[in-house]
Amino acid sequence: MSAEHGQSQQRVSELLGEYVPSLASDGVPTVVILDEVESMAVARSAASLAANPADVHRATDAVLTALDLNAAEHPHLFFVATSNFTTALDEAFLSRSDAAILVPLPEPEALRKILASTLLMLADKYPALGKLARSSAIERIAEAAHGLDGRRTRKVVFEALAQRLDTVLDPGSLTEDDLAAAVHNAVAETGQPEVSRAAH
Repeated sequence: MSAEHGQSQQRVSELLGEYVPSLASDGVPTVVILDEVESMAVARSAASLAANPADVHRATDAVLTALDLNAAEHPHLFFVATSNFTTALDEAFLSRSDAAILVPLPEPEALRKILASTLLMLADKYPALGKLARSSAIERIAEAAHGLDGRRTRKVVFEALAQRLDTVLDPGSLTEDDLAAAVHNAVAETGQPEVSRAAH
């Protein structure tokens, strides 16, 4: 999206109205992935005055027009759109979706696997991290990570490594307390309550 007047609409039109149809012109089934689609299909009813609402309206209109045209002229085109901010999506855009699938945040068991696999990946070079990955502490730390998404959970391991000079110099010296502290900080950033801390 562009801060310049009218540029957002033009870019969306070029992408969805010209480039994508040219890819689909051979009639071969084609999948188009629109990652973080809220950047182009912004809810017009909530457009901020600071974000040039006229430009937001025109860009969203361009998305809707292009989708309708592609649906009519290229039935072999399949759009997959992703968003972490579904409330920011325009209602007219959502109404054009054949299916909407909500992928919930990972449960503690999935969080445990993410933490363990990240540590095990690093254990190739720092074997002590393998022991931490297999310890019972990971289950408690995963419970405390409730409310984090998978990417954020993986990042927590690297944040834990960066908290102390000792772990920066020797990642193998990472402790469960380091990891728990990093999870605590990450959860605090999200504003989610730490369900497992109350149990300790």
